[in-house]
Amino acid sequence: MEETRADMCSALEGFSHAQYIEIRKLEHTKDNSYKITVNSAKETNSRETYVPQEADIVILSKEKPKHLSNLSRNGWRYTVGIISKGGKDGALSDNDAIIRVPHAFSFDLDLITDELKEPLFAVFLFNILTYNRIWKMLDYKSDSFSSSTIIRKVITFNSVVVNYLASFVQGDVEDIMSFASRSLQSVPDKDILDTFSRFNLNDSQYNAILDCASSIEQLTSSLKLIWGPPGTGKTNTISMLLALMLVKTCRTVTCAPTNTAVVEVASRLLRLVEDSSEFFHSDIVLFGNKDRMRIDGDLTKIFLEDRVGRLLKCFMPHTGIQHCISSMIDIFKNCDVQYQLYINDHEKNDEFREVKDDKSVDDGSKKVMSIAEFAKTRFDAMSKDLQYFIQIFLDDFPRALISENALEEMHDTLKLLQILKDLLQYCSNNFDRIKKQPNIEVRPPFITSLADLQEFIASGSNSFLHLVYARELFLEKLQLLSGHLSIPDMFEKRSVEEFVLQHVHCILCTASSSFKLHGVEMKHKPLEVLVVDEAAQLKESESLIPLLLPGIKHVVLIGDQFQLPALVKSKISDEANFGRSLFERLSSLGYSKHLLDVQYRMHPSISKFPVSNFYNNRISDGSNVTSQSYEKHFLMGQMYGPYSFIDVEQGEETKDKFGRSLRNPIEVAAVVHIVKKLFRESVYLGQNLTVGVVSPYNAQVKLIQDKLGKTYDLYKGFQVKVRSIDGFQGGEEDVIIFSTVRSNTTGSVGFLSNINRTNVALTRAKHCLYIIGNATTLSKSESVWQKIVSDAKNRGCLFKSEDDEDLQNAIIRAVIEQDELEDIINFNTLRISGPNSKGSNWLSRSSSKKKNR
Repeated sequence: MEETRADMCSALEGFSHAQYIEIRKLEHTKDNSYKITVNSAKETNSRETYVPQEADIVILSKEKPKHLSNLSRNGWRYTVGIISKGGKDGALSDNDAIIRVPHAFSFDLDLITDELKEPLFAVFLFNILTYNRIWKMLDYKSDSFSSSTIIRKVITFNSVVVNYLASFVQGDVEDIMSFASRSLQSVPDKDILDTFSRFNLNDSQYNAILDCASSIEQLTSSLKLIWGPPGTGKTNTISMLLALMLVKTCRTVTCAPTNTAVVEVASRLLRLVEDSSEFFHSDIVLFGNKDRMRIDGDLTKIFLEDRVGRLLKCFMPHTGIQHCISSMIDIFKNCDVQYQLYINDHEKNDEFREVKDDKSVDDGSKKVMSIAEFAKTRFDAMSKDLQYFIQIFLDDFPRALISENALEEMHDTLKLLQILKDLLQYCSNNFDRIKKQPNIEVRPPFITSLADLQEFIASGSNSFLHLVYARELFLEKLQLLSGHLSIPDMFEKRSVEEFVLQHVHCILCTASSSFKLHGVEMKHKPLEVLVVDEAAQLKESESLIPLLLPGIKHVVLIGDQFQLPALVKSKISDEANFGRSLFERLSSLGYSKHLLDVQYRMHPSISKFPVSNFYNNRISDGSNVTSQSYEKHFLMGQMYGPYSFIDVEQGEETKDKFGRSLRNPIEVAAVVHIVKKLFRESVYLGQNLTVGVVSPYNAQVKLIQDKLGKTYDLYKGFQVKVRSIDGFQGGEEDVIIFSTVRSNTTGSVGFLSNINRTNVALTRAKHCLYIIGNATTLSKSESVWQKIVSDAKNRGCLFKSEDDEDLQNAIIRAVIEQDELEDIINFNTLRISGPNSKGSNWLSRSSSKKKNR
């Protein structure tokens, strides 16, 4: 509740630039609930883009959000409400929502349009859906808590026993836990060894996956931790573990705290599936907010909402796969009857046109098709539908529910469709003779399978006989397939969703979204394994949502406690360790972790400092990053090698207009100049390049985004992403430019001193990392940045901005612009204040300020 209060305060502070939408209609439903209809969201450059979602906290106001103080002026003008149902709920249209407010209020409607007479706006503050879900999970008296063996294991783990054992063998806690873990491993079975042999795993990845897989084979519950520092193949390791779980037909839920992390794992797993004939799309499903996950392309193959839409089409009795099979059988068995119906219908239409004297219809439309043309036209149309439905069944229907016979018949049917299509191309004129030929009982005894038919066709005998025998085998396969297919009687989205989630082997979603699975009864086979990616970024309280899923016996947590933890806004909550993860807590108690100890991302010059200072030199560089070809010089000069600290001492930190965040316009000028140079070189050399611009302060991020604008959006070979450190966790780019912002005489660096935040910033680059900052300020900080500046100096990687003449000129121009802007602001301030004795010295004060920088 304290964190919810802090979220509310933070949202109200940013009220003047909050998203909002206008409400057109308002209908009182029951008690203090109202159904609202909002305008469609506008373009992204407008703030009028809000789309109501479940558990959104909003303010209903008669004015657009300008300043928070406006809400309390002129009597009642606003109320706080919560969205209980959003437009994606299914029962509501996209622009509708149900809102609950503390008290009823009056409103006037237009009697003709039923729309509000006066403007009313819904202003978005924040969402409490995850907090609601956590609250429901924190019920110690529930059956989920009492019956969960994994929860007991998590709660009762104590490092005292481990420390006691360590004192006898004179080893550290981690060594003891690792030994205990290895001693419990079973000998890997053939499935595991066969799966491993296809992947290029290093020893640490192999051992981590083997230990997890072996533990899952045991009857007792297990909890495993995999420590994945930056670039060590954490996502690859997860996807390979999940592939192994698919081989073992083990039901797995994979979660992460963010949509980005879940989508990354899903994308990597999907690539593995598509590169192997052993795995199937239908065994994997991803669900969540489609817009926030930015689902498109190949991911639609496994996204639940898209899969349900395809399966619904397949299940429909009058238009689905069974209807399609019946129609195809009918056209081959009763082509002459259907053709006669077509003729009769055509004649009726002709009579109708004569009566109406319809001269607008051209003669071409009155042409009657021959039976061969009719048959081929109908076959072509139905074959497309049949192919579509069979492919849906193969890709989306749970593979465990498809019998081997049905599977074989579907594959044979697809091949026979192509054979018939080719044969009809050459002998369709004789289609009407097929009915007069021997039926299936007198088919040659040597044609009993698709392979026999293919061999017979290859022999080059009578092509008409090929068509006859292909048609008979096709009819046989269709009739068998119709009998072997088990189509559920489900015609609603929700029931099909539940059907998929009950049978699929691998489910991917955010930790919060996994709450949905608590409402799905796993009738056939319970969930068994929980895998959590970015586990060190997931609040322990939030991890209860997937941990308490019925059936979960084995848990694998994958993360890095030296990167950013979960975001906590309240100081009280932070001091109470509300943001601490289960991964971090267990690590602090000495729980065994498998360390992934080879990094494949960073050039050795980039990895050197974080590996030695954050990971105690326990990580080595992979052969790919140590090869000479990995070293890239995108710009000329020693300053722009793989790693450099560029000292911009002319910078000055200032607060943004809201007074909440810092920015440094001079560093912005340096960043923009370097990005411009990188772009020119990329275009000149014709090489693709991705650039990430990172800063710890949102105001600096916004200023850089504004300066860059959309200049580089049209160039596919050159991509620039500008984000905060928090927004870059888990990402990587060819080049990272890090703007530190802080520039003062005291050495104050604020939360820049946070080691986890610094670690994330320094480990995003693959080939080049350029740090832009004030070396003097950072050296005085008595933080990790003092070490960074000293290390760069000792390695010959510390450069002055004047070492690059073009860069220095860009900085000088920015300094002049900044001073001119400040002079104008000071002058305008003095004019507003009125002339006085102090005002006459404004120019000298400005000059003095410049000298004292």
